[in-house]
Amino acid sequence: MPDVKRLIAEVATRNGIRIDPDDPAFCLVTLNQLILEEAGEKFVAEVRSATRDFEDAVHKVEGRIGVILGRQLKETIASLRHNDVLAERRPNRRRRAGGIADCILSAVVIFICGVVVGTALH
Repeated sequence: MPDVKRLIAEVATRNGIRIDPDDPAFCLVTLNQLILEEAGEKFVAEVRSATRDFEDAVHKVEGRIGVILGRQLKETIASLRHNDVLAERRPNRRRRAGGIADCILSAVVIFICGVVVGTALH
């Protein structure tokens, strides 16, 4: 409840009207206060709900990014293995050194990119 004495003094100062503590105007003040409290509670509940929805959306995006990065990693590894197999079949061509090391390095780079994107979105 607001400070009644302060409100009475402020009304008298601003408007030149004297009101008493049992004046019906204070019923309106109480009603306004109750309405504002209820509206504030609804607003807070809606903000919390929107925040939860946003967090859920972020988690879904993180999951999708992980799936995409995993799929890309598998495709990269398969492509590198395929290239290594083709290189072994060609007798006069030198096999690319470090094919597996390149594959592992690519996997690590893709994984780090996923962690960075996931952290940035969280």
